[in-house]
Amino acid sequence: MAVAIAVTRERRDGETRCAVTPETVKKFVSMGATVTVEAGTGTGSSIPDDDYVAAGATVAKDTKAVLAGADIVLKVRGPTAQETSALKPGAVVVDVGVNRVAESNRTRGRLVGDVDFDAVSPLCEAITPVPGGVGPMTVAMLMKNTLDACERAQARG
Repeated sequence: MAVAIAVTRERRDGETRCAVTPETVKKFVSMGATVTVEAGTGTGSSIPDDDYVAAGATVAKDTKAVLAGADIVLKVRGPTAQETSALKPGAVVVDVGVNRVAESNRTRGRLVGDVDFDAVSPLCEAITPVPGGVGPMTVAMLMKNTLDACERAQARG
């Protein structure tokens, strides 16, 4: 059975990022996953829904439809209360947000993610920690994509 990946649109004012690009969708689909993206996910990044469809994703009109049956949820910012309540029990939540919160006993504060860890962790199978979660993976993928781009450039001459 294919892994179901869900991506909901970001709802915070001023947030223009999206958790996946059509290129990322292509990679997931090529690995056998199904990807469902909420309508408007890429609007802030000037990515139309049709680009996600062309990459192999299904575009759903509302949050509940996107999250229904999702094994993995990808977001830039933490899920809203509505999204949290719609999570499939046992889902995996990937928190890619990094924020610094003030603490009286620390000069620079401490790093936290965007997901309300205490509220979401009882509902899911796994959740990425912040710090120490996706950071190393982001660096690894950046290096891989840089290498791929270099190889493509060399092949063109």
